[in-house]
Amino acid sequence: MGQLRSYLTPKQAVTSTETVRRIPVDGPVGVFRQDNGRYDIMLETSDEVIDLGVQDAAVSRKNGDTAPVLFSPDPQGLRIQNQTSKNAVSIKTRLGEQHIDQGEDMVVSDDCIIELGITTELRAAVEQQQNTLSAEELKEKLGMQQQGDVLQGVSPSAHVRAIAVNLRKASNESVSECRKYATELKNFVAEHEVADSDYEPVFEELQQVTARLETKSSGTLRGSGMDAEWQEEIDVIADRVEKLYSRAQT
Repeated sequence: MGQLRSYLTPKQAVTSTETVRRIPVDGPVGVFRQDNGRYDIMLETSDEVIDLGVQDAAVSRKNGDTAPVLFSPDPQGLRIQNQTSKNAVSIKTRLGEQHIDQGEDMVVSDDCIIELGITTELRAAVEQQQNTLSAEELKEKLGMQQQGDVLQGVSPSAHVRAIAVNLRKASNESVSECRKYATELKNFVAEHEVADSDYEPVFEELQQVTARLETKSSGTLRGSGMDAEWQEEIDVIADRVEKLYSRAQT
């Protein structure tokens, strides 16, 4: 089995003009309220401090250098620690909702929604670490040749990953670009069935998203951008497809 890798994606207001980011959890990642009188919520990695674009008075401030909520990589997935937050951290998975009180922690090994305070939400994705190069970059760097719809010498999971990366990028550009890569991903999944109970539900969801993008791209909003709600939905289905093919190769 490959190494698990985790990502955090902040949920932003629809009116936000900031690009939605997937932040890799390669080391400790803290979330806290900045002490600036505006209740700005910040995410801090070892390299940078990121303004999440939300304000939430219910999220705790740092206690010295200690962030109230800390995320860190774990061999089983993603570790979530409530270090000093008096408000419980809510974790929503497909199995239900759990709460982490102050001084407690838990490890999640599947996608989940993490709620801090009142309006602060993060979505966590846990997946097998894979190559994130685009298909063209893979061909150029590895000298691969196109073999039908799969790059010769590249596993289906890596091919899916390359399409998913382009799909996420397209969700920040236009409806038509997003539809193009969603259709490419749907066609690949249709032609590469895997023995997994999630295959049919994931494929059905991908078909629905693609159909809605087809309608959106042919209407009056053709060529327009994608709002935050659409971007989040695209990110969710891209993650689900990636996880499906990642499991299939282990």
